[in-house]
Amino acid sequence: MDVRACRIVVLAAVAVVCGCAQVRVVDPAGPDERLAQVNGVLDGREAKIVLTTGEEFFGAHVHVRADSTMWVAQAARAARVVVATSDLKTIAVLDRGRGARRGAILGGAAGALVGLYLVIETTSEPPFKGDFEGFAVAIPIGGVTGAALGAAVGGYVGSERTFVFSSGGAESSSTKGGSRRRH
Repeated sequence: MDVRACRIVVLAAVAVVCGCAQVRVVDPAGPDERLAQVNGVLDGREAKIVLTTGEEFFGAHVHVRADSTMWVAQAARAARVVVATSDLKTIAVLDRGRGARRGAILGGAAGALVGLYLVIETTSEPPFKGDFEGFAVAIPIGGVTGAALGAAVGGYVGSERTFVFSSGGAESSSTKGGSRRRH
């Protein structure tokens, strides 16, 4: 494999790894529409819930309200857990369908570019002279192959959506570690 091909593979891998997470800051005291959007994303998915104390829970059927948050705990044989929303730090869900869609788009674009690269490198003529059969074949085949591979990888890796709750002490979407809730 030559240096150019290695660069393409490395860039594609970086794009897949980096493009699969989304962090949003949520203010529970904000508009009801915002909580409705959060609940729409959480609906029917398993989630990882982290409290400001550092405790982690895994649950399903998560529902966030301005004053309280409820979910069904996986470890406690379907026990319902209710906590104050102000005690939430983050809620994260993994969306494999979204990961597959993003992977297909990214993979299709990368595959089409690889097809274009191969046609340019293997033709003895300048790229825009003469017969366009190579372009008409290699770009779609590369795009479809890349989209299929990208969808498979994206579906396996998934796309993580993390909601950081501002009442839980988060100062920004990049806050990490255990910050304490303000009184």
